[in-house]
Amino acid sequence: MMWKLLWLFLSGHQFVVMDLPLLFESKTYLPYMSYILVVSCSSKKQLERLKTRNNYTTEEAENRIKAQMPLAEKCLLATTVLDNNGTIEELQRQLHQICIDLRRSKRHWKLRLGLLSLFLAPLSILTYFLLSTN
Repeated sequence: MMWKLLWLFLSGHQFVVMDLPLLFESKTYLPYMSYILVVSCSSKKQLERLKTRNNYTTEEAENRIKAQMPLAEKCLLATTVLDNNGTIEELQRQLHQICIDLRRSKRHWKLRLGLLSLFLAPLSILTYFLLSTN
């Protein structure tokens, strides 16, 4: 996954959306995230949706929810929280606005320039060394 991210970054993508339900629990990719979005809804709606999507009993769905970090905690750790209590159209509007905001951001240029300087620094040292020995 990291190679794919690097490739997308180097090929000019301004941002990449990753679906990582256990991001906070595993902590594996957390250091690489600069913007974290959490989609949240009421616990009642979360339970209903899980039962419908996975054909779970109430007990199975509750156990699955309890096995994860509470949604309220994830919301506190997020950069932005999307409210998913309404319709899919309402959620899409929120997501559309976030995409507009991310496209306006120039944050990716700081990272690109930082990486470029890491690659160019050894080259400039080598060039200096070669020129100074002649």
